[in-house]
Amino acid sequence: FDDPVPRRRWLRLLVHALHDLLKRVDPRLVHECGFILVLPPGEQERPRSPEEVARAISELRLDLDPRKIEVVTTTSTSVAHHALIRAGHHLAQSRYACCVVAAADSLIDGRILLDLADSGRLLTPLNSDGMTPGEAAACLLLQPSPHGAIAIIRGLGIAQEPGTLWNDVPLRGDGMVTAVRHALTQAGLHMHDLDFRISDATGEGYHFREQLLLLTRMLRQRKVSFPLWLTAASLGHVGVAAGPCGLVQAIVAHQRGYAPGPFVLETVSADDGERAAAVLELRSCASDLCEARSLRGYRS
Repeated sequence: FDDPVPRRRWLRLLVHALHDLLKRVDPRLVHECGFILVLPPGEQERPRSPEEVARAISELRLDLDPRKIEVVTTTSTSVAHHALIRAGHHLAQSRYACCVVAAADSLIDGRILLDLADSGRLLTPLNSDGMTPGEAAACLLLQPSPHGAIAIIRGLGIAQEPGTLWNDVPLRGDGMVTAVRHALTQAGLHMHDLDFRISDATGEGYHFREQLLLLTRMLRQRKVSFPLWLTAASLGHVGVAAGPCGLVQAIVAHQRGYAPGPFVLETVSADDGERAAAVLELRSCASDLCEARSLRGYRS
């Protein structure tokens, strides 16, 4: 990516993703939208308030009303699912006609890379159990009516895993199992009803052990095929953007005809132990919005 300043890198990715989406939406609807922006924390010069973010975005030729912007800054990769829940509450209360949930992050930063290397989490020739840093932005347009939708969020679940990368508590998968169970209950589905999975697993063995525990504890009927897709396989680890990127990946795959089926489970494992799950029903659509490429990402 051509901007050397980390703040501008994720900011430009965010603006590109928003442009990709909003240019295909009726301008009258855009004026009735709320925006929940999930952004990485960092140095003091990064925009934090809705006014600062709106001003920074306007410098890149995209004007948003700061009164309709909510900004969440965090390092937790599961926070975008909280944003989806919050957007659902806004729509249920008729606060907005639609909501855009967008997330952007960049791990292409010297300090972040140094921290990953010091903690033994960076993929190197001497460390095969590590991650590849990346950067990305993705956004989702949510409306209360399923009419014309290219995907429906059937269920969301969030829970806490006691065993993390930073403590000695054994990993049993309790948090992920609970989050997935909540999402499936909301969706009215069982694990064997799903067609494939998408995970934010970054290449570290910890996350794959968790996926194995999830299947062992939740899958009660044998499936001939239950593919696991990794967002990081093409984008690398993209921080807080991982959740929305996974959802967009599933939607694009279905629209282009190579998704294994219409029901997908997306899971996110945050370093702080929080686990999030989403069950999506993917639909076909002939509108221009189906061609929207609301995902921008790069690997290092």
